Amino acid sequence: MHSVYIDAPPEHVWQWSNNPSLRLEDLVKFENFPAVVGTQPLVGQWQPGQREGDRRRVEFADGHFLAEEVLIDSPDRFRYMIWGFTSPQRLVVRHGVAQFSYTPENGGTRLTWQYTFLPTLGILRPAVRSFLESTMSPMMRATLAAMREGAEGRSR
Repeated sequence: MHSVYIDAPPEHVWQWSNNPSLRLEDLVKFENFPAVVGTQPLVGQWQPGQREGDRRRVEFADGHFLAEEVLIDSPDRFRYMIWGFTSPQRLVVRHGVAQFSYTPENGGTRLTWQYTFLPTLGILRPAVRSFLESTMSPMMRATLAAMREGAEGRSR
């Protein structure tokens, strides 16, 4: 779990992070994993605040992809599941569940991002934990920092 304080109210942070012109590939930055290069809608219209049940394909620079489904889409929580990996992670990770929480704090927002992964086999838990620490954590910290910069820049 990672979080960042953003000097803007939660409704502003939610609006900024859900702006239709903000593309996933412009925001998510991996250090040691192929870059996100695009998304393709599969189910639903992907309208902020109305995405529960919507699905899309997330595409990576190496040609692999995964599926993403929105579970909760509200002003204080955005929860989604990823699965259907075509990359080697498919051998280790059955699916992942992630959540963004927008919490009021001192006139601003505490934006928290949490990821959990279910391994394909219990014996693979250490490998999944290592992937979370070595690949996902740096990406989450960098993405949260970019979200803070973007949301604060627009609020001034």
